[in-house]
Amino acid sequence: PDVDVIGRELSEFIVGEDLAGRSFPGFDAVEARHGDRSGWGEWHHAPLRAACGEQTGWISHCIDISARRQLEEELTWSAEHDPLTGLPNRRQLSRVVDALAARQEGLALLFVDVDDFKVINDSLGHEVGDALLQALAGRLARIVSPYGGMAARFGGDEFVLVAPGLCDP
Repeated sequence: PDVDVIGRELSEFIVGEDLAGRSFPGFDAVEARHGDRSGWGEWHHAPLRAACGEQTGWISHCIDISARRQLEEELTWSAEHDPLTGLPNRRQLSRVVDALAARQEGLALLFVDVDDFKVINDSLGHEVGDALLQALAGRLARIVSPYGGMAARFGGDEFVLVAPGLCDP
């Protein structure tokens, strides 16, 4: 309602972490999560226009873009993760390994391949094969995560474990 917003600062409506580092002059719009009485708000797009004449401040309205932001997050996640196992995919693996290699801090890569996986799929069915891959993915991720590592699905029945910060073979 008007009474809740007129005369208040724009920063009062933006969640703190979205406000960090923002300088509103020069912006023609802000996309941020807006706080409300219930705590964390949803994502909004707020076109900004400096008030003119005797008025000072900003004139704006908010458009709820929560559904769009959620879809963007889901698409980003899908582009970087394997849908069956939920592990990072080859694309994200490549990005992570490139970044670690650029830091020249040493890392280990372990390639894991399930022997005779085709036999499992052919004899027990794809559902059993998928369940095996999901269980293996979970185990591999649990092995490396305490050490800041990453397990990724390389493709099919192939996985890669990344262990950063290792300098001694």
